[in-house]
Amino acid sequence: MIEKIDSYVKSNPIKVLEKFCVKELELVREFVKAGPDTLVVEAPRRSYDILEMLLLVSVCYDKKTRKENLLMPDELRELFAPTLIPS
Repeated sequence: MIEKIDSYVKSNPIKVLEKFCVKELELVREFVKAGPDTLVVEAPRRSYDILEMLLLVSVCYDKKTRKENLLMPDELRELFAPTLIPS
């Protein structure tokens, strides 16, 4: 299943982005703006549920701050960037 999701996302990044709600798109834009290997902090839970289910982000719990941080693989961030950032 993971391979199928991976293949679909890589082959159809625009179609994938079209399926997201406004909040999910905003979160993906934050990752694109943040750059490589950057955590996004304090994302609303509902905004990243779908992204997490599709394995587009991983959730990292920070024991010190007691907050969930999100990380998107650079490969996905770079895949979505051309669509979300106008040239």
